[in-house]
Order: sequence, then C-alpha cells, then structure tokens
Amino acid sequence: MYAVRVYCALIVVLGLAACGDPPTSQFNVDSYLRDGNGDAGDGAVGDAGEVPFEIERGTAGASGLSSTLSKGQVRAGKVVAAGELLSGIKVEGKVGDFKIYNDRVAFIIASERGTNGYSPFGGELLDAQRVDDSQARSLIGETLLTIGAAVLEPTSVGVINDGSDGKPALVRVVGTPRTLPLIEGFIPISSAATPVHIVIDYSLAPDSDALESTLRLFNKTRKEVKIPLNVLGMLAGDGLDFFADGVGFDVGDGAAEQSYVGLVGADISYAIVGVGKTQLKPLISESGVWLVETGAFIVPAAGETSRGVRLSIGKGTPEALRAQVRSMLTISSPPALSGTVSDGAGAVAGAHVHAELIDSTDRRRYYSKAISDSSGHYDLKLPDGKYDITVSGDGRKMSDPVTVTVAGAAQTKDLSVGETATVQFEVKDDGGVSLPAKLTFVPKTALPEPPRSFGELRYGGGVARIVFHPGGSGTTTVPPGEYTITASRGFEYEVDTQTVTVNAGQTNNLTFTLRRSVSTPGYMSGDFHLHAQWSPDSNDLNTMKVTALAAEGVEIPVNTDHEYISNYNPAIAQMGLQKWVRGIVGEELTTFAYGHFNVYPIVADDSKPNNGAIPWIGRTPPELFSDVRKAFPDAVLQINHPRSVAISGYFSYVGLDPTNGTFTKPDAWSGLFNAIEVFNDSGWSNNKDGTVRDWFALLDRGKIATAIGNSDSHSAISTEVGYPRNFVALSTDEPANVNTTEMATSVKEGRVVVSGGIFIDVSANGKKHGDTITAQDGKVSLAIKVQAPAWVNADTLEVYVGGKVGGDMIATRTLDSSTADPNNATVRFDSTIDITVSKDTWIVVVAYGAGKLDPVVRGQQPFGVVNPIYVDVDGNGKYDPPLTLTAP
Repeated sequence: MYAVRVYCALIVVLGLAACGDPPTSQFNVDSYLRDGNGDAGDGAVGDAGEVPFEIERGTAGASGLSSTLSKGQVRAGKVVAAGELLSGIKVEGKVGDFKIYNDRVAFIIASERGTNGYSPFGGELLDAQRVDDSQARSLIGETLLTIGAAVLEPTSVGVINDGSDGKPALVRVVGTPRTLPLIEGFIPISSAATPVHIVIDYSLAPDSDALESTLRLFNKTRKEVKIPLNVLGMLAGDGLDFFADGVGFDVGDGAAEQSYVGLVGADISYAIVGVGKTQLKPLISESGVWLVETGAFIVPAAGETSRGVRLSIGKGTPEALRAQVRSMLTISSPPALSGTVSDGAGAVAGAHVHAELIDSTDRRRYYSKAISDSSGHYDLKLPDGKYDITVSGDGRKMSDPVTVTVAGAAQTKDLSVGETATVQFEVKDDGGVSLPAKLTFVPKTALPEPPRSFGELRYGGGVARIVFHPGGSGTTTVPPGEYTITASRGFEYEVDTQTVTVNAGQTNNLTFTLRRSVSTPGYMSGDFHLHAQWSPDSNDLNTMKVTALAAEGVEIPVNTDHEYISNYNPAIAQMGLQKWVRGIVGEELTTFAYGHFNVYPIVADDSKPNNGAIPWIGRTPPELFSDVRKAFPDAVLQINHPRSVAISGYFSYVGLDPTNGTFTKPDAWSGLFNAIEVFNDSGWSNNKDGTVRDWFALLDRGKIATAIGNSDSHSAISTEVGYPRNFVALSTDEPANVNTTEMATSVKEGRVVVSGGIFIDVSANGKKHGDTITAQDGKVSLAIKVQAPAWVNADTLEVYVGGKVGGDMIATRTLDSSTADPNNATVRFDSTIDITVSKDTWIVVVAYGAGKLDPVVRGQQPFGVVNPIYVDVDGNGKYDPPLTLTAP
C-alpha cells in the first residue's frame, strides 16, 4: 500500500529509523554527527563560529518570456503574465516563478513561495516541456533532491545570467536545509544536523535539450561534514512511467547502478543523467514514487562540494530517451536495426517494437522500445549483442519474439505483427436512448500478456480489452477471433452479452441494449474513495476517470487524491457527462503513521499549497480530527481501510479490541469521525470477521458511524470504480441537482445502502436505516426488499442485531425462486421478517450470493448491506448502547 512502502523507503534510505511506530524521543543531533552522518565534533559549527557565507543572488532577469526564441538563443526571467507559463495536464507554475528556456525546451522554477507536494518550500523544478513539439506538454511531477533528511528551503531565487549574452542562462536558488516534513513528522531533526548552506544552480545552454541542476553545499563549520545518503525522489502519474536500464518499465525494488534514469510518456520523455562521476542507484519504486540514491556528500572544512544532474526532454519512447542520454554523455550512436512493421494488410503505424538483450546465460534484460512511423518504419539503435525483438500494437496480438544478432553494422529486419479487427458499437437503453457504458471483451482463446518490463497496458483476468464509453457511437479494435462482449452499466442495469467472431480487416457493427431493472427512487450511487491524476500513484487522468464512473453508473463520486484537493467537475463538463455524474470534492489525508482518512465535501483554496489540503504531519489523530472539524465542520470524516497494516490502518494503530472495547493506544483514539470504510474493494465474506466486527462492536458501544463501501480505485482498468458503492438517500435523482450539504448529512445519519451488486431496502414502523424506532414490547416487523439484476447472484439474506461480539445473526432466509417476485425476477425478496428483542439494540440486514461478478467486476462477490435501524425498547426515545468504550 502507498503509505507503507513509501514511508519505509524514505526512512530506511535516509538511515534514520526502522519501519514501525514513529519514535517518541527527540532526535539527537550530536549522535547523528558522531555516528558517521556528519563529523562536526562537539559543536556543529566548530570552535571558531560559523564560516562566513557570501554568494551572488539573482535578479528578475529577462522580460518578454512569451516570445519564441531562435536557434542559438536562451532566456531566463521572472514570469509576470500567465501567458509566459507552460502547458500540460497539471502544470504548477504561477506568475512570480522563474522561466528558463530556449528554442527547444522550457522549464519553470518555483520562487520562494509555498509549493505543492511533499517538499512545500519552493525553489524546485515545477514544469518541463518541449516548445518545439506541440504534443510534448509538461508531465513531470515533483522532484526532490534530499541532503540527508533535508531539502532546500529558499531564501532567494533569481536570475544570475538571463542568456542575452549567448551564454547559458542561469537561475540560482539559495537557501538553508529544512528537514523534509514527511521525515520530520516521525523523527524531529534540527536543521543543525545538516550544517550547510545550499545552493541550486539551474543552467540551460542555447541549442540544448537539457537543464543542468548543480547542487552546491557550503560547510558552515571548520570541520569536515559527511552526509552519507542522499536521494533523488521522483513522482510520476498522469501517463508517465519510470524506466531504468536492464529492467525497462518494471523498475520494482531497484536496478543496477547506472548513469541515467528515465520517465516515459506517450508524447514526452525525461532523462536524468548524473554529471561527471555521479552515478544513480535506483532504489524502491512504489505507487508512483521512485527513490534513486545519488551517493554520499563529503563537504570539506569551511569548504564547498557539488553534484549535478541533467534533465533532458525528448519524444515519448525509451529509444528517444536513450538518444537523449547518448547526447548528454557524448556517446556515439550504435548501429541501427531498422525495417518495416507490417501485418497481412500492409505497413503498420504505431507498432511498439521491443528489444530485449540476451546475455551469456540466456537471461533477457529489457533494452529499448521504438514506435513505427506512419509508413511502418522503425529504428532501434542497438550495441553489439543478441536480442529478442517483439512487436505489439493496440488491438493486435503480440508477435512471437524474433532473435537477431547485432555485430558492428547496421542491418535491416522487417517485422510482422498480428492483424486487427474493428468493432463499431452503440449502447442504448430499452427506449433507444444512448447510454454511457462499459464494454468488456473476453476472447475465446486467451491472448498473451506482455511482460511488465514492456510498459504496455495489461487488463488481466483473461480480458482482452475494456472500453469506457461516454455515449453515442464508439469504435475500438481487437485482435481477430471469437469474443464474448459484455456491455454493462453498474448494478441497476441488466447486461447485454454478445458472442461474435471478428475478422481481420473487417468492421463489425454492434448495438447493445441495457435495461434498467433495479428500482432505486430516492437514492443516488456514489464511490467515496477514488484516485486520479493528482495522486502520484494513479495514471488515470480525470477525463478518463469520470468516463469510467459514468460508464459504471456511479453518479456522485468523491475525488480523494492524496494530500491534494481536486475537482472532477471540470472534466465532467469537458466530457459532456453532467447528466450522469456530479463530482464531490474531497481529499485523502494519507498519514504515514496512523491511518488514511477521507474528508468530503470540502472546498479547494488554490491560494494555498495542494489547494488547501489539511496538514497532518506532527499532529496526533485527535488533533488532526479536531483540525478537520474546524476547517470543514459539516464534512464527512471517513476512516479508510481501518485494518490495513499498522501504519496505514487506524483501528490497527490504536489497537482496537472489538471484544472488550479497549485500545492499546487510548490517547490516540478520537471518535470525531462519521463513517467507516468497512468495505474497501472487497465484499461481505472478506470482511465479516474483520472490519464488520469492528463496526458492530462500535455500534454496541455507542460510537455511531456509517458503514461505507468504496473501490479505492487508482486504476479504473484494474480496480473497477463503484465496487462496492454507496446508495445515499437524497431528495433528487438528478446529479446536477445534488445538494452537497444534504449529501453529507445523509451519509452522517446512516441513510446509506452499501452495494456490491445487491440493493436492499428496509423499513420498520414506517422508518428506515439511520432512524430510531420505538418497540416497547420488543417486537419489530422488518419490511425487506432485495433487488439485484439477473446477472447477479443473491442467495442468502441475514438479519443481525447488536449486543454480541460480531453481531447476533438472528434470522436468515434462502433466496431462490420461491422468494422472488414471479412478475419481476429482479426482486429476490419482498416480505417481512418479525423479530423480538429484549433491550435497546440495532438491526442490520445483509444479503449476498455465491460466485463472482465476472466479467463486469472481476473476482468480486455480490453483496449488499443496509446501515442500522436503531431500536428503543425502554421507551426513553433513544438508542442506549449496551456496552461502553474504554477510551478518553
């Protein structure tokens, strides 16, 4: 999980602590220095006081930064108008930052202002794009240069040379060490632990594709300082993938030490090369964060040391990345393996040609990838050796590898790839109205999946293609063959499944009809835990995510990116999906110590870093929950995946014992939350003995919290949005008319049905879930209606009441043809169940089925859960819990 491994990696790499609970004692600077992390003796600044430090600070530099430059020109200056900034999916530069550019590439350096991300101090590289290629817009995420546990906090940012003299332009950032907040939250470290002044010089030469960043350290003391572990941290997402020599896109937990690392997107790639003797050692890559070690710093007494990296921007392939590296390292190009890629119908444009180097032990190591041009031509520059060449393409079966030997000369090798077939389709409801929908293609004969090192899209589960369709007529391509194609739209619609044979070079025209069979008046469906482009561990762009949400029938999604407040509604408008989807603004507080928490609905503040995300570093859980309540008093505060591993699951962290109602860390407990994510990308059976038991135990002890089910989807392809989902009782069925205050109130009051394919409606004495009914004789008659579309199995109904650990299951029914409505097969049960209770309690109704929801939701169980109805038996007008919590 995101929090666990990134947290552990940062702590371990920096040599500060082991994974686990954060230390409680103050970090000892003297010990840090004596133990080899530095060598400043008994006084961090030496016996004669701090060494004087003077260095030139910059100015505003050149003006007119929107002008196009010619060959041989370069400029640097302070941005004074929005038109001088760069373009891209999520560019972060603002007026007042600094731009450095030539006729090829352009970069934005942050001023001293606060910035987004994990290093919020400014002075860092924000955006980087090619200006000679309209497709190569900036995609680069946050980059961190750590000096031990510290990053630079700037005191000045300015232009040293604006480039008008024809020499390289230079932007200088001068500052002091500031402990990375992510580390400081666990191990308080004084900046005296890194007794240096820090300078970063960003330099760009005319006619260069690369920005050179020189990190300079000036010793404040008169004794040598050693800083043993220093890291380059990179964040990806948004279509960028990490790339390393020998492992390709499967960087995993490291790769061999090398002179460069890369990030590759569809239209742009970034190569990072060490300057001089600087080598890069890839360490862990997890959830869109990559840590690369750059080696130890030894700063001489009263002296200076420096280290540099160059960031080059090129086209979006590993082959273009390697060309950048060769240019920066002045290495001549190896011989070319080139030729034409074709299928049975002729030359193929856009084919991916992969090269794997075969070593003396027949082990294959990924080398490079080229993409064929409009005439089918490809070109790979390969050093001498033996290679397997494999070709893949969108909608094509991957070829078998062809072995070639390169021996000092260029050669031609034409290649073939599987043919493709076209499916043109439209999805309509039974009244002929076009619908957003998902199409899932399952081949009769399984297709080979490319290795992870290839960096190709993988669907898994035997699926050949998934299409999220926004409505109207659509087209896609697949390898020829027989397919079972399922059109679906979530859990309120029947599916339409067609088995067709698609032939090479032909177009099949298909129409799918989806009938809405499940009636849910007064409810709207939402997924309240979703990640997209502002989360570093998601490659889903907002436009793609909202299309998937519309296709899956999720009407009120909450975007909960890590430490960033973002908004789906601009993308919804861009895709024309306002009829189907209304975005709710939220945030995930991704603490690396005691849990993850969603807050929604909230309001972004773009004048603040991360759009006003709530800071958690240095705050205890009770303090953080109180901060949330002060910032957004009407919002839902939701505990996410509460039983995940210790540093990312709140119930695990506080040591909640559901049997006894006690905590191992009672001081860390706070009851200021409203909702519990009881079901995270999982169903009833997976959680019955875990988070369900916790939820029931808290209800028994008077902590009333709404059970929520969410997908936690980071990739709509691999984790279906809306499984499970929440049907929230609202006064409207139209997304555009949703009142967010009403939505939050309804969630907090427990007026939610969690559905993994099954929808349950329960009432008693005219009241529903979230309400309290009076039953002084202890008798309760539950009116229960269970619905599920025909493709969803529902075979068991259970009724639970409180007062027993894990709930007391006091009634059960088998759901079959005898319980179904003979006139409407969607209704699996519509009757009453009478129960008798002896004291105040709560009632929860559950339904589930054997089997899975494939192919609509791969590998998941059908289920539904209704939040509690509370029963007042003693007649005092309220629910009196039978047990208590042992907590503050």
